[in-house]
Amino acid sequence: MTDKPIARFIARCVVSITLVVLGSWLIYHNWQLRRIRYENYHFTAGEAQKLKKFPKAQYDYGMQEWSRSDAQKASEFFRQAVTEDPFYMDAWLRMAESEAALGHTEKSRKILMLGLQKVRPL
Repeated sequence: MTDKPIARFIARCVVSITLVVLGSWLIYHNWQLRRIRYENYHFTAGEAQKLKKFPKAQYDYGMQEWSRSDAQKASEFFRQAVTEDPFYMDAWLRMAESEAALGHTEKSRKILMLGLQKVRPL
């Protein structure tokens, strides 16, 4: 009679340990997939306006405009990205590139120097 409660306790412990291990594995696995899934996400114009405080959204929309050969709009979105995150070096470089494409070479040079000043102390 006393063996039944002990067996039940051991069975519950085994099930609990199995569930904890499986749950931990799922959390770790899904965290990796989350990075992969959102890395190549492209924001629409409406989403970019709603997400003004998120530099990745602004940068991505600027890249979409750049691929459409609209350097003016691309430059505006890259500027919004560096306004929110001054250390977003890709946005600095793309903003300088888009300004150079518009024919503003001196402005492009100033943008590159300003971006370099932002990361030089690091």
